Amino acid sequence: MLLVAALCACASGPPRRPAGWHQGDRSYAVTYLDWMIRREMARRSIRGLSIAVVDDHRTLFERGYGYADAGQGIAATPDTVYRIGSVSKVVTAALVMSLVERGQLDLDAPVTAYEPSFTIHSRFAAAPITLREVLSHHAGLPANVTHGMWVDAPAPLSSVTTLLADESLVSPPGTMFHYSNIGFAFAGRIVENVTHQPFAEAAQRTLFDPLGMTSSSFESDARLAARLAVGYLGDRVIAPTPLRDVSAGSMLSTAGDLGRFLQMMLARGSFGDVRVLSPESVATLLTPQFEDRALDLGHRVALDWVTGGPVVRGVDEPVSWHNGYAPPFDADVSLLRDARLGVVVLSNTAQAGSAQIAARALELMREVDTGVAQPEPEDPEDPEVPAARSDLDALAGEYVGLGAQTTTIRRDGRRLHAQLFGRDLELIPTGPRRFVPRATVFFGLFGRTLANLTLSFEHVEGRDFAVLRGGATHVVFERLSQVPIPEAWRRRAGPYTVETSGESFTFTSMNVAADHGALTLSYATRPRHPGGPVGAGDTIMGGAVTLRLIPVSDDEAIVAGVDQGETVRAARDAQGETLHYSGFVLRR
Repeated sequence: MLLVAALCACASGPPRRPAGWHQGDRSYAVTYLDWMIRREMARRSIRGLSIAVVDDHRTLFERGYGYADAGQGIAATPDTVYRIGSVSKVVTAALVMSLVERGQLDLDAPVTAYEPSFTIHSRFAAAPITLREVLSHHAGLPANVTHGMWVDAPAPLSSVTTLLADESLVSPPGTMFHYSNIGFAFAGRIVENVTHQPFAEAAQRTLFDPLGMTSSSFESDARLAARLAVGYLGDRVIAPTPLRDVSAGSMLSTAGDLGRFLQMMLARGSFGDVRVLSPESVATLLTPQFEDRALDLGHRVALDWVTGGPVVRGVDEPVSWHNGYAPPFDADVSLLRDARLGVVVLSNTAQAGSAQIAARALELMREVDTGVAQPEPEDPEDPEVPAARSDLDALAGEYVGLGAQTTTIRRDGRRLHAQLFGRDLELIPTGPRRFVPRATVFFGLFGRTLANLTLSFEHVEGRDFAVLRGGATHVVFERLSQVPIPEAWRRRAGPYTVETSGESFTFTSMNVAADHGALTLSYATRPRHPGGPVGAGDTIMGGAVTLRLIPVSDDEAIVAGVDQGETVRAARDAQGETLHYSGFVLRR
């Protein structure tokens, strides 16, 4: 009955703006936000959600929706504890900046100044890695070391240095954005080295205690565990799995506590009478780094904060934001630095769309502050510009991106088509090498332009990309080119086994193939205990994956895709040749 009521409420349409609405009147904004959240919860089957909207010195709106635990009938509130996933990184970056202020760290010193034993394989003639590069995801470190990442008894952060010694750089430091969880785990290890404290304790003393964040921690305890929301993936309850990379994604918090953190950021480092960071440190945290890097393709990232992305109408400044996904928890923090507005959205349901809710909340509150109402958004219709078949043929080909997914962009008459997100997208030309995707439905009889999205083809530093813009962040696909497969890699084709004791999943297959001019590594996984509770690690590693490999030598091949780049490396031990990938050892 509750779901039916919610759907009926949504079907009635958004609340009307009062005729007497005026600047400073929050009643309509709160009413609309409440309606929108309930609509999204019904559309996405969200079990529980908490939100807090703040300015630089107070909470403007906070509320809980749905259930923290549907089975027990426990309602979600602003004080419900959630896993916040990669939102943890903006807190870790703030902790690092506090140590920079104290002279314990230097953003531009080599990381070996704080972790002398750090080393990593590299095929590049590269300068030393700095902490600034690590915090802005420009260090060239791999995205993950999956082995041991999601396990019941994870190794401490001190193990990260050893793990990285067996990995390889994906790009020369400082040259391009490459998101790295293991990089932020390494930053956490550096914090431990200079503070001589466990990372969770350093965060507690330096940030949480001064800000009065009494319901936040990088480690679970009985007090927080009792208030932790139950996680849901569809109708399934997802059992939490500990994360090794604590400083990258293990934080527990509430909408209320994270609202305090955002208040501090908006107040240039102060919270009430407490000075947590200097205004200069806050500015550094929110200022995009390495903006002149061509291979970033316009993506702007500060010290972990992403700049731009979500569209907030009526606002002249870009949004600073970060989202998080700790399966199945979904989180987002967003702020308008000059307007001094911030929002936290936390949910215990996968694919909750927290970023979209946060963007709309900022838009509504900005309407209140300015007194300028924004019309309802309309789908833009860019005029079609006919393209020559030869120009379209030059863009067609195989592309890889979005987590190593391969898609073929093909010409059909005077149109390009692409298979993306499980749909056939017709690409409507609107300018030179620029297209608007349109989804075709009902056997191609109807089509709908995807609002605000554009796909552009760009040639940068000898590489070809298809860049989808208009969402929260760019989605980049790199064009695959034919590379000769060395005989050494052809000989490695065949099935492999992988030791996964202690992991939350197991490989059901692992295979290297060299067919039709393509070198691939394919694997499939399943939960360690198929009949038991589903763990968070299972939701990341479940299913089948095929990685395209680009050989760079007889002993190394890299995973294709601008968001990939990890190395599969051949080595030998007493039992014969092995392959190494993301911490795992593959044996024939």
